[in-house]
Amino acid sequence: MQEPRMQEQEIKLSVPVSARKAIATTLSATGQKRIRLRAMYFDTPDRQLARQHAAIRLRQEGRKWVQTFKMAGKDALTRVELNHPRTTPQLDLSVYAGTPAEAVFAHLKGDLALRYETDVWRTRCEIRTRTGTVEAAYDDGFVRAGDLELPLHEVEFELMSG
Repeated sequence: MQEPRMQEQEIKLSVPVSARKAIATTLSATGQKRIRLRAMYFDTPDRQLARQHAAIRLRQEGRKWVQTFKMAGKDALTRVELNHPRTTPQLDLSVYAGTPAEAVFAHLKGDLALRYETDVWRTRCEIRTRTGTVEAAYDDGFVRAGDLELPLHEVEFELMSG
């Protein structure tokens, strides 16, 4: 079970066609297994969360569902992140009582609705250094909004400790 985290630091980069095979091969060589991640992202029809630099999603990680809220943090690389396990793919905003997310949801005018979905295969590994641990992940899949579907190929580096 994932525990709620209050801060995350990560960098995401789009991967050009010319580098995709090399990145996938390098991460696969670490012996890490791939996991399928399917996510649904929600916002109001007029994108009130996005305008506040916030997001909420439900993501299926293997057989588990996780509800995640993210919002801008103290600098460009830091975000507030709150993760909550879910038994079903349904939002539960009550879990944000007493958290930084509570004020964001309290000011929304309008209902949250599905805005877009992602479906990716993630290959990941942990890189340990003298001062901490970084997770490197390569996501290969697509993003879908209504009838529009676009490929998604990105590499992410997230500071896990240190």
